[in-house]
Amino acid sequence: MTNIKALSVLDCRSYITETYGAEAHEKIKAAMRKEDVDIVYADHILPVSWLDLGAVVNHFLIFDRLYGTGDGKAGEAMLRSLAEKHYNGIYRAMFKNATPQDVVKKVAAIWNRFYDKGESVVDSSDDNGAIVKL
Repeated sequence: MTNIKALSVLDCRSYITETYGAEAHEKIKAAMRKEDVDIVYADHILPVSWLDLGAVVNHFLIFDRLYGTGDGKAGEAMLRSLAEKHYNGIYRAMFKNATPQDVVKKVAAIWNRFYDKGESVVDSSDDNGAIVKL
């Protein structure tokens, strides 16, 4: 089982509430497996808690199907909004004067802060691109 930090889920839940209202969560929960609801909507989770990645992905896919057309566009809009929020917040200092190569290296360095398995390794990097192996 692969896990991901709960910060992403908490941010998604906030986005859904702000964009579609609190009742949207009931609709999403009704379409999810009980096991996944118990993980994604647990009352005790903190941003640093580990959550099962499969449950998180299922939550995302169901959200996209219910509040979009299932083609990824609603999910993309949510993730884009969250990335903008994070970039203008906690990651601004980290990436402020970074080159694209610096960003790729930093992303690889913080992999284990968000995932409990695997790794992100920069295989090669130059002025025009990079190869990152997950």
